[in-house]
Parts: sequence; C-alpha cells; structure tokens
Amino acid sequence: MRGRKNFFHPPLEGGSKNSSVARDFSGRGKHTAVGDLPLPEILFSLLLKDNFDPPSRGGWARTFFISSAIVCIVLATSLPSFAAEDTAALIQRQSQEFSDASASGDTAALSRLLDDQVTFINEGGETATKKDIVGSAGPLPKGIENHLVQTDFHVQLYGTVAVTSFTDVQTELAHGQTFHAKYRSTEVWLKEGADWRMISSQTIALADDPPSVVLSDKELGDYVGTYSGGPDFMFKIARNGSGLTGTLGSNPTVAMKAEVRDVLFTPGQPRLRRIFQRDAQGKITGFVSRREGHDLVFKRVG
Repeated sequence: MRGRKNFFHPPLEGGSKNSSVARDFSGRGKHTAVGDLPLPEILFSLLLKDNFDPPSRGGWARTFFISSAIVCIVLATSLPSFAAEDTAALIQRQSQEFSDASASGDTAALSRLLDDQVTFINEGGETATKKDIVGSAGPLPKGIENHLVQTDFHVQLYGTVAVTSFTDVQTELAHGQTFHAKYRSTEVWLKEGADWRMISSQTIALADDPPSVVLSDKELGDYVGTYSGGPDFMFKIARNGSGLTGTLGSNPTVAMKAEVRDVLFTPGQPRLRRIFQRDAQGKITGFVSRREGHDLVFKRVG
C-alpha cells in the first residue's frame, strides 16, 4: 500500500531526505496594537523612558512591571507559532515512522499510528481497514530489503486535524537486484487526546517512462501511415530523422519511441502504450491505444 506496504503486493517476484514543511503559523507576525503601534513597541518605548526616571519617581518599579509585561506578551504571541512548529514536526516524524513500519512490516508501529476507523486506499486502488493492514504485515522474506524515504513533505494544520502530502521513494533490494519506485500520498491525521493518528490515506504510483529500444530504418518505416479511430479521429505517424512522431487530429505532434517491437510510447506519457497489430503476412493493420488496461482501436487507412 502506498508503495510503502507489502500488505497486498509482495516485493517483486517474491512477492521509498531533505524535506520542506509548510506550517500553519496562525499567530506569527500578529500583535495586539494600540492605534498604529504594536503593543510590544509601546511597552519598549515606555521601558526606555523609565530607565532614565529618577528612583524617587518610582521609575525602577515601573520598569520592572513593564519588563515583566513585555516578557509575558512576547511569550503569549510566540507560543502559537512554537506549538504549530512542534506539531508539524511531530506529524512529519510520525508519517516517516509509518513508512518505515510499512516497509519493514512492524505491526506494533502500524497499530499505534493508525486510527481504528482509518480509510485507506493504496496505489492499486484497493481499500483496507486497520485490521487488514496490521494483520497482513510481517517480516520480509529472506533476501528482501525494503526502504521508504519521504520527500517533498508538506503539512497543513487545521486545529486538531493535519493534512499532509509527500512522495515515498522506494528502494527495494531483492536477491542482489535493486528496484526503485515512487509513490505520491495525501493523508489526514487527527489529534485524539494527546496523540495524533492517521484517519485517511490515499496513494498513487508515479510512473516512469520505460527503457526504449532502437529499431532499424525498415522497422520504423513499417509504422508510418494514417490510422483511424472513427470519423474525424485520425492518428498520423511520420518519420523524424532517426525516430517517429505521432499526431492525433489537430493536437501537437509528439515523439514516439519503441519499448519493444510493435509497442510504442510517448516520452512523458508512461501510462499509455500503442500496440500494433499485423496480418498473416506481417503487414501492420492498426494498433490499440492502451491505458490502464483499456483499449481504443485504430485501423490503418493510409
């Protein structure tokens, strides 16, 4: 789950830090004011004046009183910021702890950090309860190591509710091989008594472009042509130097690369593949545009 988890997806065949914290400092930069002057400024002015008053006028007593008042006001205006700062740091620490526990299968930490009624959706779109998550966690198989490091961390505080967003960077070591992935999450934490617990989590996997292969000029030439997905729904493939380009209707022309023979993709669009079809003689007759396992069919018309 969220890539951080092995609850529904075992590692590979056997089966993510520098961060910035956006905090809600509701008290920062705000002072009680008299007229156009902040109250602390007025008190400091009085303090300077009283420093030069003769003791007979009670200047030192007034100075002590005003100094004490200033300390109280400074502390009162600063505490909300410090509290927000401490809470944001706490939420960030607990969020990383949850990633660590997810990667290692630490059931005790998972149980401590999750609310009993948590709403959880992993990167595969599956939902899970706290019981599902804790019950399916456990030590990793022999030869497997999983590490998740959070980056791009942000938290916004709304009283007893904290909303976070971040990226889990996964490094998985499996029998001498290294696997990398990234997962983007947004989560909600609720303060329950003295503790903060996760009440909601939703994650998406961040896809990368696949490696590309080099095709011969003849192989590239086989794909050049016009393909129809319906009336006024045309896709044209053309040569561009040593590569291919594709244009859908009046949309901008994009580069196309081969993942393998007869499977083309556009850099920057890793969720989409164009899978070409051939007849018995090996001639290309069309392609399917596949995304999330669903197809649009294009037939070659020119």
